Order: sequence, then C-alpha cells, then structure tokens
Amino acid sequence: MNASEATAQRVQYAPGNSTLPYLSVSTFYSLTEKTSLFANINSSFLPSNVVDSPIVEGKNYLYTVIGLNYSF
Repeated sequence: MNASEATAQRVQYAPGNSTLPYLSVSTFYSLTEKTSLFANINSSFLPSNVVDSPIVEGKNYLYTVIGLNYSF
C-alpha cells in the first residue's frame, strides 16, 4: 500500500519479499463417459511478515472446491 492510500484505520504497510507455501490435493472420479466429479483441497501458510499486515485476518487458509464436469 502506498502512503497516499493510508488512513487512520489502515496504516501504511510494506511486507517486502515473501515465500507463500501451500499444499494442494486434487482428485477426479468418472461417473460416465462424459461426466466426472472433481474436488480440490488447498491450504496456504502465510509467513509472519504477511500475517503482521493490518488487513490479514489469519495465519492459515483452507478452502475446498467441488464440481461436476461435463464434456461435450
């Protein structure tokens, strides 16, 4: 964030360079010749210089995606 974007509630913050490690697992399951299910679980681990940001609320993030695929 630039100094011009800072407010009383949101102070200027510059984290510098960071490595953002994550772990991801995906799977696919065929239902028919044209349809399949898929799922993905992803976990991100934020380093301390990112967690110290005033706009970051947590240290680890976990999300999942589940879907149905149809091939034309």
